[in-house]
Amino acid sequence: MSKNGDSFETLHQLAVQKMEDRARVVAQTEANITQANKQLDMLAEYRLDYIARLQARLQEGMSSAQCVNFQKFISTLEEALGQQRAIIAQLGKQVEKEREAWFEARREVNSMQALIDRRMQQELKIANRQEQKMNDEFAARAYFASRR
Repeated sequence: MSKNGDSFETLHQLAVQKMEDRARVVAQTEANITQANKQLDMLAEYRLDYIARLQARLQEGMSSAQCVNFQKFISTLEEALGQQRAIIAQLGKQVEKEREAWFEARREVNSMQALIDRRMQQELKIANRQEQKMNDEFAARAYFASRR
């Protein structure tokens, strides 16, 4: 490939690296969403467990101060659940943004690959023409040499 083609190949390799980096970011963001969902599930389970404890304690009998403390803690857990849902929503938006960036990087790589393929086909045509020209010259020389 020509010197110009080599620099284009370098650009292609850089674009491939960028695409791979984007893919890693998408995978990491998806892993973050999975982890955040696990945390949400744990918080929800803990909240349900705490509500069950409150109901059991109410049946046994408890002071109003203890009941208020349970209710405050449950309220705190509900706030944490809301915050965790907001985090998951934010991560969902982020993963979509990262996927779009990955798709764009992939389109760039595919475009560059098409250009590289086209350039190689052109260079192959030129090489074939040169080879045919050399063969024609050789045949012509051989013909004239045989006629002498």
